[in-house]
Amino acid sequence: MSKNFTDTLIDVLKHSIEGFKADFMNKKNFQQEISLALFLIIVSFIISETTIQKILLISSILIMVIVDFFNHNVLPAVEGFSFNNHNLKSVSRIKNITKILVYFAIINLISTWLFVLFT
Repeated sequence: MSKNFTDTLIDVLKHSIEGFKADFMNKKNFQQEISLALFLIIVSFIISETTIQKILLISSILIMVIVDFFNHNVLPAVEGFSFNNHNLKSVSRIKNITKILVYFAIINLISTWLFVLFT
């Protein structure tokens, strides 16, 4: 019996919540990042004047959290993969790409907040 779209979506959501809980319980830096994100979301409601500004500020925070969550969960998998297949050039490239994604997310967050604060 094949699953329909709704069942698949529910399964994906359930597994995502389990992964989020596991990271939140086991990783101190992820707890700090979520705490900071929640604080910044509250601040964004206070300092923004329009709905567009709220959306920009909150989305920049969420992008940062998503990218960092991806980075912290992909790198251990990639490092495990590198020892098994000895393809160090590809692994190094993946690590560099994830670091660049985090860098761009940080730049996006800072520039968005500066833009909203000073315009």
